[in-house]
Amino acid sequence: MTDRPPAVAAMIPARTKEIDRAWLQHTGRAGIPVEVWRQVRTFKGQLAAPAAVIRRALSDTATTKQLISDFARKGHVGKARALSRLKKAFPTALFRTDGDTVEFRWLEPYDGPIIADPHDPGEMQPCVGVFFAVGGPRTARSTAFMSVLALEAPDHSLGRILQRSPATDLRAVLYEAAERFLQADSAEVAEHIRAKRTLYLKGGDGIFLTNAIKSVDASGQRSVYSRPRTWITREAARADQIPVAVAEHPDNSVWALIQMMAEKGLAP
Repeated sequence: MTDRPPAVAAMIPARTKEIDRAWLQHTGRAGIPVEVWRQVRTFKGQLAAPAAVIRRALSDTATTKQLISDFARKGHVGKARALSRLKKAFPTALFRTDGDTVEFRWLEPYDGPIIADPHDPGEMQPCVGVFFAVGGPRTARSTAFMSVLALEAPDHSLGRILQRSPATDLRAVLYEAAERFLQADSAEVAEHIRAKRTLYLKGGDGIFLTNAIKSVDASGQRSVYSRPRTWITREAARADQIPVAVAEHPDNSVWALIQMMAEKGLAP
């Protein structure tokens, strides 16, 4: 805390100082100021309670499916009521509707890694997961619902954003990058995975340097998601660090690939 005047440093509670020291030891990222780590912790703390409510709602599959069915099958007034109930069940999630289909997204903080078998220290970091869910008609008499992890943002990448662009809205940046990944051309992303090349995703006034990762969740569902290693400003980016483009047709997107895998059980 040598960068603070003694009078100010004395006002910081001892418990806060202990947390700061533990956080730096835990992350091993001394290049990011402790004040930034404190902002990351605060951000994740704000996400925790609503994320827990959302996770409980998702575990009640019968109720969730009924809400999706109500939205997909009812008229204008019924849809409005079903959407209101969905927003109550999934607080702070961002919703979009398109006819009989409803999509929502949310952020979920983790004290450890999402990856079950991390292969290097970077994969063992605490993180924030960006999740997308969609529900709507499957057939004339049935509805479908699925939720996926689109992006896993390690705490280090969050710290770099706030260090390099302090006024950035972390929620907006994470949602933008995750959506860019889902909209990307699936063939291009698959080639990045095979070649183990960095995938660049636009986020705010900068670029995430990410890995695209094949995954299998606890239920055996195969998918693919993006994991940023760090974030740089546009000014710091090299000429060849170009964000991945949106697929020319939605059927060629990563999101379409994930949906196909969910329906057919195919590996990415």
